[in-house]
Amino acid sequence: MRINPCTVAKAPKDDSIEERDSEPGTDPEAARQFLVEGEGMTVRTIAAVALGTGLRRSELVGLKWGDVDFDAGNLHVVGRITIPAEILSRPGVSQPWSSP
Repeated sequence: MRINPCTVAKAPKDDSIEERDSEPGTDPEAARQFLVEGEGMTVRTIAAVALGTGLRRSELVGLKWGDVDFDAGNLHVVGRITIPAEILSRPGVSQPWSSP
């Protein structure tokens, strides 16, 4: 190499949470209220897992009961499911987790 790539690389941006951070789901009180409001809804459990773990949608829908170790309190993420865009773009097919 004629040049050291480290001399031209940019330092990563600071990912620390700032007070002005208003990204949905980052406020614990809002997450708690969301789960309270969702009591009795069929999606409440998966919403609780999503809020508590930060898993991606494809990882959430790929979970199986065998991935859960209740005794140890662990969740093993070993698979994922993706829905091809051409299927989601078909008329009459609702996109999972999208707003109505």
